[in-house]
Amino acid sequence: MKILVAVKRVIDYNVQIRVKEDGTGIVTDNVKMSTNPPDDNAIEEAVKIKEAGKDLGIKPFGIRAMNSLRVEKSYKLVGTELSIEYSPYESGLDRFIHPNKGNFIGLEALNKWREKGFDNKLVTLEIHNTTDSDVLGNNPIYKDDKVVGRATGGEYGFRLDKSIALAMVKPDLANVGEKLKVDILGKMYEATILEESPYDVENKLLRA
Repeated sequence: MKILVAVKRVIDYNVQIRVKEDGTGIVTDNVKMSTNPPDDNAIEEAVKIKEAGKDLGIKPFGIRAMNSLRVEKSYKLVGTELSIEYSPYESGLDRFIHPNKGNFIGLEALNKWREKGFDNKLVTLEIHNTTDSDVLGNNPIYKDDKVVGRATGGEYGFRLDKSIALAMVKPDLANVGEKLKVDILGKMYEATILEESPYDVENKLLRA
């Protein structure tokens, strides 16, 4: 059994972070995060860590919390935003594509796709006036009562205090400020296209 224990603690963003010498985690002056090696007592160890860290505010978190963090940053996920359904250009990976570097597997198909034109473009949406539900994925996106795309994922962004979604829409509608609608559990909600990475837009916290 292998278990990952992450410790959440408010830290000074100016603190330098470094990888531990044994490669099992990261270290700063104020916080440590480590993974436990495979261990038959992993669950017992996790419980002990939780108890020992009560005063530090250690709490368990799940995949939905991680999903909330990623959509606030417009981070793409393999299988949703990154899929064989979409070209790398549609998924916003333009800066990683160098079609002039020489022949590579998939170049011919990619060039044909480019010549034909793309049907989708990845955008980040704010969903307005939600109460008890958020985008989960595969929700249809509408403009003037016509389907113009679909949501690939979403969650409530607690740092932004907004319901956020990632979606593939028609390229001519992929403009910041564009007003759309999204179906969540059979109810229509207004949505607005945001700048990519609405939380910490300039990545100042990541570079601190």
